[in-house]
Parts: sequence; structure tokens; C-alpha cells
Amino acid sequence: MPEDNLIHLYEGGEKVIINNVETVAPAITRPMVMIYPKEGSMVRNNIAGIVQAPWVTQDQVEAANKWIDYLLQDEQQRAFLSTGFRPGRRTRQPG
Repeated sequence: MPEDNLIHLYEGGEKVIINNVETVAPAITRPMVMIYPKEGSMVRNNIAGIVQAPWVTQDQVEAANKWIDYLLQDEQQRAFLSTGFRPGRRTRQPG
């Protein structure tokens, strides 16, 4: 399971299906930890990226860079971390 699900399991409220009925799981009360297989953990594809295509304007690239800069600010990163996401990072220079 994606690692941020562990935080949601501790909080309660994760949707589950029991006997073909969708319900909400209660918060777990026993300690649990993530075990990372040698192949790696499941990656969430919640990315902010800039499309590189002929139809993308410079204004759109600049807007996307501003949005990514905003997402990488401390306050937003703390919010992401509190919900189980890993810290974000920019992997390419703004284009």
C-alpha cells in the first residue's frame, strides 16, 4: 500500500470494503510500521510538472513554475508531510 495510507489508518476514515459493503475503517490503535521491500515502495504520482510541447506558451511555463515554487514553500511542505507525503523537490531547473 502507499506509505501515506498508514497515516490515514491511524487517523481513521479510510474507505474499506467488507463483505462487499463499502464502509469507513476505524482508527487503528496498535503500533504499525511501514516495511519497505527491496524493490521499493509504491510511488504516488501526485506531481506538479511542466508540459513540454509546442502548444505550451511561455506564460503557461512561468505560471507553472510559480505554482511549483508555491508548493515547495515551507508551509505547504509541512502540510504535505502532516498528511503522509514525502517532501517535495524540484528535479529540473525552471524552463
